[in-house]
Amino acid sequence: MNIQHNLRDFGEFAIPDGCIAETVTKVQHYTDRLFRFRTTHPASLRFRSGEFVMIGLPGDPPVLRA
Repeated sequence: MNIQHNLRDFGEFAIPDGCIAETVTKVQHYTDRLFRFRTTHPASLRFRSGEFVMIGLPGDPPVLRA
């Protein structure tokens, strides 16, 4: 499947339209496979019960997870 995105430049990575680029501010490792991380987020990002966001790493194709 060939998917085309409208991309805007974000340094060396292109961020798809409708996505927000944020910064990881803290990483805490529990084991070599289990960790948690904290990121910046826009003040307008609010959740209601049952909602979720996709997080991802830029690339070709980007890696996204719920």
